[in-house]
Amino acid sequence: MDLLFLAERFRSCRAELRVITGHFPLCTPDVLGAPFTTLTVLRHPVERTLSLLRHRKMVEERFRACELEEIYADHGLQNIIHNHMVKMLSLTPGEMTYAPLSMPVAFDEARLDLAKHNLEQRIDAFGLQEHFEEFCTELAARFGWNLGAARVSNQSHRHPVSTELQERIASDNRMDVELYRFAVQLREQRQHREDES
Repeated sequence: MDLLFLAERFRSCRAELRVITGHFPLCTPDVLGAPFTTLTVLRHPVERTLSLLRHRKMVEERFRACELEEIYADHGLQNIIHNHMVKMLSLTPGEMTYAPLSMPVAFDEARLDLAKHNLEQRIDAFGLQEHFEEFCTELAARFGWNLGAARVSNQSHRHPVSTELQERIASDNRMDVELYRFAVQLREQRQHREDES
């Protein structure tokens, strides 16, 4: 994801654009200087990370013979892996680089609190990966969109994963785990309010 390329394309094609998709930080509309309906899907951090590791093993020659533990330890992936969701929901325009996905970020409680606030107050609609079909149904009902049949892309093959690696990922991504739990609770609260009304 190259933010400079996105900004250039947005300037030149703004009248034709209807949707922008990708791993973009929530502050991207602020950077582009235009209002957007913002949507995101959150995934449990351990599952998200394992999926990333399996995908890298599948598509990158240097990782083909590696165990997932070795790929996880690769220095070049650390900024992409660690607390990814907190980063994407808390970056500010002033912090942004041309490649926010891989930029280093200092994580503290204030950044986690900002990510939670932004999820609750600035995201127009969010879903959870394990309830993806429900999220699509919600979007169709709320916005009148015809999303068509479900399609799967970038699907990786499952590999046996040690408990130790799963626990290490959860520990290294403590803030993402907390944000995910917050998202689950927030979704449940909103559904409960809708059911009561």
